[in-house]
Amino acid sequence: MMLKYANSTGFPLKKTIFILLSLVLVIGCDRLVIAKKSLLIFVPPESDEISLYYVTEGISLRNKNKWAKHDLDALRMANFTFLPSEAEAALKFCEFEELRFFVDPASNRQLCAERRMKIPNRSEFAEFCNQTINKSVEKAIKDLDEYDIKNGIKIGRAEYAKTRPGIEGMVGPIPMLEFIDGVLAILEEYDVDSIRQIRDAVQADFRWLRFETNSVQFVIPATVECATRIVANPRSVAWLNRMRINISPIELLQGSDGLVISLGLNGQLIRVSFADDTGHDPAGEKRVVELAEFPEPIMVHGKAESADSLVEKFIFEKTGFRKWNDVTGRFAITAKFGGNVGSKVLLIKEDGSKVYISSDQLGIADRDYLDVEKK
Repeated sequence: MMLKYANSTGFPLKKTIFILLSLVLVIGCDRLVIAKKSLLIFVPPESDEISLYYVTEGISLRNKNKWAKHDLDALRMANFTFLPSEAEAALKFCEFEELRFFVDPASNRQLCAERRMKIPNRSEFAEFCNQTINKSVEKAIKDLDEYDIKNGIKIGRAEYAKTRPGIEGMVGPIPMLEFIDGVLAILEEYDVDSIRQIRDAVQADFRWLRFETNSVQFVIPATVECATRIVANPRSVAWLNRMRINISPIELLQGSDGLVISLGLNGQLIRVSFADDTGHDPAGEKRVVELAEFPEPIMVHGKAESADSLVEKFIFEKTGFRKWNDVTGRFAITAKFGGNVGSKVLLIKEDGSKVYISSDQLGIADRDYLDVEKK
């Protein structure tokens, strides 16, 4: 869904924000009800490739709608289902595997889907995105001075605040809305010197999108003083805490040439998720499976995989981190196997801290995993 603002300055703020900030945001579907959507992004340090993995859990119908078949077919399309239409031109830099529907017999809403995607050359992809952003921003601020732009941001945020409840009424609360709201609040804090830096950056082919080691960074030009002030602002801290419910890791940093929204700090795989708890049609569960052409469960070692287990397997495949459970099943941590130290098992958590535990304190599945590792 795209919304366009036109304010007294002629500054098309909303469209620019969508192009700048939507590369990792998951949106809902107008007519299907999806219990949870997850997007995982892996930016390896030793390769120019980026791996992405989508998992869609609990696909259901909203009020027996007649568009269900159309929407299921749309999920199969190899495109940016989580991006606005302006990003479609970037498809030439991407490779999609076929979307696979499957069912989770343990769930009341059994229909799920998963798909892998990769960007073989992230340098070319970033260059294309940055050229597109620069052209868009240049067009947006053409013939406007710094004070016009600052006033346009203020008006745009006020209009967005009025529009957001209507959007949520149609598709429910989604991470994109909170993300945009926070960025608009940040831009409203920009001083005239920082807005001038945005104008100058466009002329210098600024790198708004950057793929650094294990991370994706969005950089908005600003003076050091302005960026430092915004990072320390309690409103920015509160916004980050709200965003971490759906996007992790995410940080707001003061960089050498602007304000940095960084995803994937500390070498962690980036996780974006969205849960939709709006009403669905319980009587339509069998019909939606039929419309998806009766997919089978994904079986591994005789056990049907759930959406969550597929996510955990992708994380383990790319990073070596997996979920470890204690023998009672009440406690769990995400960690990487670091070997045996005496009679203890060494587990290394994502933040680098170490945990030593006896193997007999671990669950059966974890002990089986350790037996395989020994062979």
